[in-house]
Amino acid sequence: MAARADIADHLQELLDADDSEFGFVLLDPDDILTYASKGLREAFPGVDIPSKISRPYTEVLSELIKVGTQTGKTLPPEDQLNSHLKWHQDPTHPLEVLTNKGQWIRYRERRLPGGYTAGVFIDITEVKKRELALAAREQRLADYADAGSEWLWQTDEDHRYTYFSRGLLPHTGINPDELIGKRRQDLIQSSADASVLEHFATLEEHRSFQNFRYATKGKDGETRYISVSGVPFFGKNGRFNGYRGVGRDVTAHVLAEQRAEQAHARLSDAVNGLQGGILMFDQNERLVVTNIQSRSLYIDVADRLKVGTPMAEAVAALLQRDIGDSGAVLTQETVDRELSRWRSPQRSDLQFPLGDAWIERRVTPTKAGGALIMEIDVTASKRRERELQAAKEEAERANRTRTQFMAQMSHELRTPLNSIIGFAEVIHDELYGELPSPKYKDFANDIRESGRHLLSIINDILDLAKGEAGQRSLNPEPVSVPEAVAASLKLVKQRADAIGLTLENRVPSDLPALLSEDKLVRQMLINLMSNAVKFTQAGGTVAVSVEMTDEGGMTLIVSDSGIGMEKGDIEKALMPFTQIDSDLSRQYEGTGLGLPLVDSLMTLHDGLFILESTVGVGTKASLCFPPKAVVTAEAEQPANTPDSAQSARKAQIP
Repeated sequence: MAARADIADHLQELLDADDSEFGFVLLDPDDILTYASKGLREAFPGVDIPSKISRPYTEVLSELIKVGTQTGKTLPPEDQLNSHLKWHQDPTHPLEVLTNKGQWIRYRERRLPGGYTAGVFIDITEVKKRELALAAREQRLADYADAGSEWLWQTDEDHRYTYFSRGLLPHTGINPDELIGKRRQDLIQSSADASVLEHFATLEEHRSFQNFRYATKGKDGETRYISVSGVPFFGKNGRFNGYRGVGRDVTAHVLAEQRAEQAHARLSDAVNGLQGGILMFDQNERLVVTNIQSRSLYIDVADRLKVGTPMAEAVAALLQRDIGDSGAVLTQETVDRELSRWRSPQRSDLQFPLGDAWIERRVTPTKAGGALIMEIDVTASKRRERELQAAKEEAERANRTRTQFMAQMSHELRTPLNSIIGFAEVIHDELYGELPSPKYKDFANDIRESGRHLLSIINDILDLAKGEAGQRSLNPEPVSVPEAVAASLKLVKQRADAIGLTLENRVPSDLPALLSEDKLVRQMLINLMSNAVKFTQAGGTVAVSVEMTDEGGMTLIVSDSGIGMEKGDIEKALMPFTQIDSDLSRQYEGTGLGLPLVDSLMTLHDGLFILESTVGVGTKASLCFPPKAVVTAEAEQPANTPDSAQSARKAQIP
């Protein structure tokens, strides 16, 4: 008995030791507090623990909660009491509480024989502080990850997931709970890829890894691309415990890369399908696309024109190729000049010989700030160009020869023809005596008229030839348009009356004068009126009108209600010695020089001759004189002296 008493005394001494980190309580079978160590009194200074001996446990606990004891949760006192009492009924796990001193206590209860309950508590404040600091640090990391597009993860020694931060769900739509316990190889779609097998080997060797990318199925069934980085962690004994790392959804980035690769592939296919050589540089002046490796023009420089080559080196390589074996020396000045052209924001083309070929080098700036260089073999085009130029020069020589011949022949014909016309008039007028028979007079008249007609044709040929040869000049003077129109209508009136046509003069009398030659204006009007009368049937109308343009020009218009022309025949009608094939046109003689001569004379005035026609409706011929050919009102005002008026008029002539 003495030994047992000593043991009890030692136990009491231990329980009452001045150590607030440890405490002990004892409850009897009726949950009455029968004992409380000194440590409990130290932990809860706001409660008179000795006075609570022999009081029910519920009362003691209520008093502890009332002075500020917490259970780690923000609950009302009544809810805290109920929660604690519920735990007290089945205390299978320790309870952690925060006292009003800011002290964390871990409390355990155990049922003893006889219905007693023993409660033991220890101070875990320092441990709890470390736990809370670690949790806060982990929370900060999780917050950082959530703020971006990342999440934290952890695996165990078997590479099974044990933890995901909350960033996984919003960024991927994947519930972390569905992944806990799974391995990464369970999620990867193509686990046989070389990069995947290499990653698995890294995991087995417990090595760190960066930016491992894999494809997996998302919640919606769509493929998502995940990039993960991780480091292994080990226990104190050096035993491998698993991996910790960060993951992020790179689906948008991968899809953008795939689209870029597809676009690049399409561009490469298109570039390789082109006949010419292509060099495309980015904004950093690096070669990014080329097709020259398969082109014979680049055999000697292909190894210097690879993807990644700087623009300056590419320029030097091509210029050296251009020089070839000529013996010329490539200078830095030449390289800099060509490089400046490649860097220019403006497109430029350059043609140069390369051996037996001709090459065109086109430099076009790209929207991305780079440059596109295209080299095209234009040998065939150059050959055709030379052939066309030679043909053009030959045609011009032939035309000049023809024009000179026509002018010379016309001049040679006019001299004897004038003699024929003169002698015919002498005979017709019987200047040297009466003719023996009246028929001789008729014959002389036919000779004279035919000669005059032939002379008119020769004059037209000569005028046309002069115009084509550039020998015709304009001596402008003010021409009265109303007078020229009236005189021209008078000359065609007899033929119009014979056919039964109506001639209409719609030209006002107050028109400004034209700077031209009276003879040329009348010649053009007569040609147009004669054509209109010739190709208009009985009962039709031929009218002359005028329009002033907004710019100050003048347009003389001769219109008819005749047979008209097809659209394709208008160009033919403007060609010399050409007549439109129609039933009515074959009823009249003609050389086909009238309209081409009018066109030539309008060119001489820097004007325009416009011919419009519709079959069965009629034809409209317009003489469009420019503003400089129209005499303004200021130019017609009288000067102070008679001589100055003449001088002023001459000054208006261009």
